Amino acid sequence: MLIDESATLSFNQAVTSNVDVTMPRSDEQNNSEESLRREVEDLSMTLVKILNDPGLCTNPFMLKHMSTTFRIIRERTNEYCPLGNPMSREEHLNNLRNLQLQFPAYVIEPLNACALIEPSNSPKTSGPRATVWTTVKVGGLPGAISRESVSILHWRKREPESPWVCHRHEEVRGGGGQTDY
Repeated sequence: MLIDESATLSFNQAVTSNVDVTMPRSDEQNNSEESLRREVEDLSMTLVKILNDPGLCTNPFMLKHMSTTFRIIRERTNEYCPLGNPMSREEHLNNLRNLQLQFPAYVIEPLNACALIEPSNSPKTSGPRATVWTTVKVGGLPGAISRESVSILHWRKREPESPWVCHRHEEVRGGGGQTDY
């Protein structure tokens, strides 16, 4: 039995993309999707880094790439979080800024990112959507506690030419311990 090499995908491509593995894909399709994936992964890493900026509430990157209707959804809704349950970008950034003022050593460090690109299935948008899993380390908390979390950032483009906009964040908290930060 012969296998059509053009229809074969690497494990990494199949896992990190919304690909119909039964249909051959052109190099152009693969390169375009890979380019979008890298772009939104880089945007996610940048967004997390900017969360440490004292001027994050007026940071041009945040104003361009974070939706005004940005929301956080937690795995456990009864879990206390000093950031609250913001219903907008402004509320989230202000909550984060207040946390920085209360705990000046507070820091969020992005460790890695992995994206899944999906075509739009919404009648309101024609641009793609992306889900990015970003592992982050959080330090500078009371008691010298640090922890890791997985931040799941949801991005969309209204039109193919428009900028990526992060509209939702889900968090899955991980293990923690003592830290030197």
